[in-house]
Amino acid sequence: MVLPKILFVDDEEEILQSIKREFHFEPFEILTAKSAVEALKILAGEHVDIIVSDDRMPGMSGSELLAEVNRLHPEICKIMLTGHGNFASVVRSINEARIYRFLLKPVSGEELIGIIHHALQERAQKNDLAALSQQAGNVCTCAVHFDEAGRPVSFLWSKNTRSLLQIKAGDWLDSWEILEKYLHKEDRERVITFYKSCLSRGICTDIEFRVVLGHGLVRWISQTCEISRNAQDEPIQLLFILKDITEEKRYREWLEEQAFQDNLTGLGNRALLFRFLEELLAASSFVGDVALVFLDLDDFKLINDSLGHLVGDWVLRSFAERLQETAPEGVTQVRLGGDEFAILFHGPNAERQAEKTAGRILQALQEPFQVQEYRFHLSASIGIATNLTTDCKAEDVLRDADTAMYVAKSRGKRGYQVFDTVMHNKTAERFSLLSDMPKAIVDQQISPFYQPIVHLDNLRLAGYEALARWQHPERGMILPSTFIPVAEESGLIATLGMKIMDLACAQARRWQQKFPASPGFMSINVSSLQFRQKDLAKRIAEVLKKHSLDPALLKVEITESGIMEDVELSLSLMDELQRLGVRLQIDDFGTGYSSLSYLRRIPAQTIKVDQSFVIGMEANAEKRAIVKTIIDLAGSLGMEVVAEGVETADQLALLASYGCHYVQGFLFDRPLPPEEAELRRDYSRKEAS
Repeated sequence: MVLPKILFVDDEEEILQSIKREFHFEPFEILTAKSAVEALKILAGEHVDIIVSDDRMPGMSGSELLAEVNRLHPEICKIMLTGHGNFASVVRSINEARIYRFLLKPVSGEELIGIIHHALQERAQKNDLAALSQQAGNVCTCAVHFDEAGRPVSFLWSKNTRSLLQIKAGDWLDSWEILEKYLHKEDRERVITFYKSCLSRGICTDIEFRVVLGHGLVRWISQTCEISRNAQDEPIQLLFILKDITEEKRYREWLEEQAFQDNLTGLGNRALLFRFLEELLAASSFVGDVALVFLDLDDFKLINDSLGHLVGDWVLRSFAERLQETAPEGVTQVRLGGDEFAILFHGPNAERQAEKTAGRILQALQEPFQVQEYRFHLSASIGIATNLTTDCKAEDVLRDADTAMYVAKSRGKRGYQVFDTVMHNKTAERFSLLSDMPKAIVDQQISPFYQPIVHLDNLRLAGYEALARWQHPERGMILPSTFIPVAEESGLIATLGMKIMDLACAQARRWQQKFPASPGFMSINVSSLQFRQKDLAKRIAEVLKKHSLDPALLKVEITESGIMEDVELSLSLMDELQRLGVRLQIDDFGTGYSSLSYLRRIPAQTIKVDQSFVIGMEANAEKRAIVKTIIDLAGSLGMEVVAEGVETADQLALLASYGCHYVQGFLFDRPLPPEEAELRRDYSRKEAS
């Protein structure tokens, strides 16, 4: 809602501040000026409804100011405040400045507020009267009288009919044909049929139609009707009221256009998509005859963040133009918001058309975009969905296309996927997991299991890796490969990670007390999202203090790729952790892209060889070469090595020959609950057997 603007002019700042306090809860926008010159500057750039000015001010007085305001802005209501009651001054101000009220100080805030409200009400009434006066020329009437038999016998048009329909002075206003000859050819038959029905039955409804005036000018007419009846309920008069609604019609059309158009690109918007999609689905009688392409520009946020939103908006407009050039004619194209777009198809080959168009869009995006001195490529992830049932809803199709788009994004971007029921089931499962996860973390349904890490030289326990497992009350054991991605996407991974850290450190303290001579270290994974939290070291310090755990017994595992996401931040956080006395381990080494120069700077004590290199290494020379190279590299940097995924005695023998320090894998044990894990501390007999 646009609030009325009131401008107060006074050379005393204290008075202006007092006025602001008095008007704080009133529905006005308050502007202030400390001089007449400042007030005129404000009026030059602002629309103001009322100006309230003190009379005595340095330079131009209030009377002179309001006289100038009356000359420049006669529509503004003017109120004068003064501390003196000089009659001549009052008369001059009223005559020259057309002042609405002349008030003697002191004036209470309540009185001034009441006067301003009254002034605004009077002005609104005057505006309404002016509007009615202006509209009178756009309205005419036609009174139709009926005889006793119910037949129309006379037509009496009002004088305004001449101006409304531009009828010449000599033409009579006494027949129905006066209007008929001005009807637009496309509306003629409809309107004539309508009026014949009205006149024959003595009843009428509202109608809108077009008339064509001189020089081919087309105007829209709205007609309403009032009926007078006798005691027998028979019509004796119909009063047709015709009003020119051309401007109103244009405004309505403009509003509708705005409601369904994206202002940035000129494409349709989400509301338009839903409107058309609902109409097509309602008319659809076959599965698959409606298809929706849902498109998301990959990594578009980088453009906004690096080049700014002005460049980002230019790119969106340019992409929209390219989309219009690529998509077939006659299809509905919309911008859903942000960097998301959609194209709607219908017909027997809707899905095939959608796939062809998706391919053409991806092809069109191979051509770079040029803005100013910047030249860059865009890519897109595209999802396609159809009406899988005849009673499908618009939100179902949009949801399915969105799901398919995210599958395309998860499979490397720059491509498209067609939705199927498997995707829906996976999405439903992920939603279910996400809904259950917060309570599962609090209730410790998700808790750490412990996989032993073994000294390779004597096959005795060196420590454990804490691995999250979810014992769901209804679904049973859920593996981390199922729920960890959901936690990462939702942001719950940080909360989950600290919960596992807390439980694992508590267990490490219990084992420290139970096996003081060889408690074994506790290795705990930290996700890349969790690792980017600047207070991570502080949180870990609090957990160590809470459980009185020796920091040297804690190994924090960070993936190589997680470190490389932000090397400088990673190094800073690792330095903080090292100062706590915590040991650091690079997880999944060999799967990332760290360089030797960065590796030398990382303050880690251990490298873990990813299991993808260990599994099957005895039969794969390339894997053996990679593992040996990693172990040799670690040795040159003074780091120890853990090899994970050890499943066979042959793998164990190879790792021993390469100089590996620690191993873990199913050859020794799967991840175990704590009561089982503490019983497995010597694996030399198991290996010998």
